[in-house]
Amino acid sequence: MAEVERDGARPERSVYEISDAGRASAHSWLTDMLSVPRRGFPDINAAQAHASVLAPGELATLLRTRRGAVAAEVEQLQGELNAGAAFLPRVILLDAELLVRTRTAELDYLDDALTGLDSGDIAWSRASLAEPATEHEPRP
Repeated sequence: MAEVERDGARPERSVYEISDAGRASAHSWLTDMLSVPRRGFPDINAAQAHASVLAPGELATLLRTRRGAVAAEVEQLQGELNAGAAFLPRVILLDAELLVRTRTAELDYLDDALTGLDSGDIAWSRASLAEPATEHEPRP
């Protein structure tokens, strides 16, 4: 704690300051997080690993719902980014830029997946899913 302040009759307020060890720890964390890629695993990845338990039409409906939500989010985020760019330095907005680009890439992916589902290029049945497992079973 750096000091304790009191403003008139208001309660005391503690003012803290970062220590050298805290500053070094924050710097280490920041440089590691910026330079070392890590694989995130959003819920959508886990869900899509099990998408084959749904019928193709049901999956398409769910992905269309998601696409609408992501499109609305991109529009909102882009508006906020544009507004912030009017008065903030770009370095402050880098996280927002990455989020807009990531969500835009998700929109492209969803459009591609929906095109595949609608055209029948992405299709499956219980039998078609069992076939690869049967072909690769160990033989006695």
